[in-house]
Amino acid sequence: MNELVKINSLDISKLDDQDVDIIYQQIMQRKFNNMLARQEQMEDSMKKLEARIDINQTELENRIEDMKIDNEKKLEVTINTYRVDKNKWGFESQADFGNRFRVSIGSKTVGKLFKVIGIAKKSKKKTEPTRDVINSGKSTTEIVKGYETFRWHHEKCIKQLEKWLLEHDLLEEFYSIDKENDLQIFINSLYDTYIISGEDE
Repeated sequence: MNELVKINSLDISKLDDQDVDIIYQQIMQRKFNNMLARQEQMEDSMKKLEARIDINQTELENRIEDMKIDNEKKLEVTINTYRVDKNKWGFESQADFGNRFRVSIGSKTVGKLFKVIGIAKKSKKKTEPTRDVINSGKSTTEIVKGYETFRWHHEKCIKQLEKWLLEHDLLEEFYSIDKENDLQIFINSLYDTYIISGEDE
């Protein structure tokens, strides 16, 4: 309070110009120092805030990665439970292929699925493998009662199916369906979208 009284009672009119300049410089220097101090304080607060943000971001990224790994493990378990009899993989009919899933798929629906994923000719009414599919060992032919019959390699066709589903972000949806009728509707929808409408073309 005494200092304030002294300042208020200070009569600079009696000071010479040099003394006034010194006082003015001191005032400006003090203001500048205060401004620097506030700036440093703000910079320090910003650094602390950035550090907290970095920590939170790292923790969030780690949680997301953990959730991703957990989901991938759950999806793998789900897929494995929907596959049946891996030890018996080999060439088989469409009906046998469809019966290998926990939720079975009818022979005609398997034919539609093969056309959707590109291992059967789209233009043919009958489910007939494309030439490259035969050459790759995904399909072969047998003569049954005088008629040419196509056989499909379960393991290779499954890999092709899952590759296609993964590329179209449908793998989890396909393997999460637990009713035969729902799975048939899902495959028919794929057939309408990618064969009838020709979205992949």
